[in-house]
Amino acid sequence: MRRMAVLALLLAVTAFPALAQLSVAPVGLVLRAERPVGVIVFSNYGNEPLDVDLELLEWRQENGETRLLPTERALANPGTFSIPPGMSQAVRVGLLKPDVQERESSFRLVVNELRSAASGPAANVTLRVQVTLPIFVATATARPKAQVSLAEQDGLWVLAVSNSGTAHLRILGLRDGRGRTWSVGGYVLAGAARSWPLGPSVAPAAPCLLQSNVGPIDVPCPR
Repeated sequence: MRRMAVLALLLAVTAFPALAQLSVAPVGLVLRAERPVGVIVFSNYGNEPLDVDLELLEWRQENGETRLLPTERALANPGTFSIPPGMSQAVRVGLLKPDVQERESSFRLVVNELRSAASGPAANVTLRVQVTLPIFVATATARPKAQVSLAEQDGLWVLAVSNSGTAHLRILGLRDGRGRTWSVGGYVLAGAARSWPLGPSVAPAAPCLLQSNVGPIDVPCPR
């Protein structure tokens, strides 16, 4: 039964170490008005059948927090299936109605892998592993617009990124003028903002560049 409550999940995007048997390709989709349907292939490389349950939810970021909400604007089909060992299942993800918004729409495909333990005390227990995949609906004119700041707060340097544009930003890392790097990363949706603590004491040294899906972004760093 589909959940109708708001979900707060840890978002796994490019790798799924918890899914020992299940391979997913691609790990996200960008749909468009002229291409409103995409395909994701789920493959079972294990020795046991896998049962998979999917749920497509609207993805929002509010006050720095992720919210996943039920939607009737898009659908993943089939939503539940079993994959025999060595086999694959193609899933179509598409819009149920044309998207006429100027701002990019964002969804998460929640993937629930269900499997039974083979032996031992937990032989009859069903194990559940959950990851999510990003699904975007792009428009011809949608573009991200980043505003970046770096400030010391309570002894920690904090990187803040807001996106006043109409498409998502994907943050890939921070590098300063001394060659030091910080593993900050994740999505900043259109109209949203996020922040990352960099650590105590030593400030990043200018010039600082934030790597992103739209290229390097200058960060105002102390000199």
